[in-house]
Amino acid sequence: MLAGALRGISEAIGELGSAGSVMAYLAVMLCVAAEALVPILPGETAVVTAATFASQGDLAIGWVFAAAWAGAFIGDVFLYVLGRSGSERITRWAERAIGAERMESGRYFFTKFGQPFLVVGRFIPGLRVINALTAGALDLPVRRYLPAEILGSGLWALYASWLGYAVGSRLEGSVWLSLVVSGIATIILTAVVGVFWKKAEAQRLAETAAHNSST
Repeated sequence: MLAGALRGISEAIGELGSAGSVMAYLAVMLCVAAEALVPILPGETAVVTAATFASQGDLAIGWVFAAAWAGAFIGDVFLYVLGRSGSERITRWAERAIGAERMESGRYFFTKFGQPFLVVGRFIPGLRVINALTAGALDLPVRRYLPAEILGSGLWALYASWLGYAVGSRLEGSVWLSLVVSGIATIILTAVVGVFWKKAEAQRLAETAAHNSST
């Protein structure tokens, strides 16, 4: 089923790109933006696929990057606004989806690391979906959120589009090989961030225990 969906996205973007249609870029933007609401949608896959076709001259890599950046920004900001709405229903949904412990961890990480936490979180499939919602739910000020969001979504779009373009240029435009390389890179990055997450979480628990014992 997943393979069929990926094949469908690849074929659709390829056909639009071959026809020189601007709809290819719109499709990338919408897929990336919609991933914020429906995490199972392959937003990064769409970007890597489009960038691979760009490596063969079917699309313009600059527009692929711009579409990915716009989609990531729109989707994340929408979730951030939802989080800031203060709706009890959204708050309860966030706590169920993220977990009370993770919400507390998010509050700690925002306090300790600030904007870098948002930037790095954009690169992690699971964290990128809940990151903006958590920032809004924790009332992170707009003046702190937007610069980090612009930077994080821009760097992610650059990474995904460059990866697809670079691999496609060297492997004769093979979309599947580009996706495999992208998947491996994402797994490695997730593992690295996971190590730092566990260390920071252990530090948070230690500080909480020390504070409770002193009161």
